[in-house]
Amino acid sequence: SEFFVNDTKNPGFFSLQKRGLKWRDFFDSQSYFLSQNCLIMGDGVFCNNEDEILNFYLNGILSPNLFDREIADGDVALITYGDNSKSDLDKQIEEAKHLFED
Repeated sequence: SEFFVNDTKNPGFFSLQKRGLKWRDFFDSQSYFLSQNCLIMGDGVFCNNEDEILNFYLNGILSPNLFDREIADGDVALITYGDNSKSDLDKQIEEAKHLFED
């Protein structure tokens, strides 16, 4: 997308080329189908069911309305899927935070 430029040294990072964009704009630009209940990426389908659910975190805080939030400098978004036990979530959040440390 013309509004999101991937960092060639860090593929999980991108820079905004326009202010005021929301997380929904980002996911739409990546050709993902993403809703509160389902994430489809290529052949991967991750939908809420009895055993596993999607959760959305922004800067380490549960953010079920992630799609509607404006992207701010330094934001870290994490989407988890699984049984989301506390220990597993804490580990994933810590790993995501470390991605942004110098």
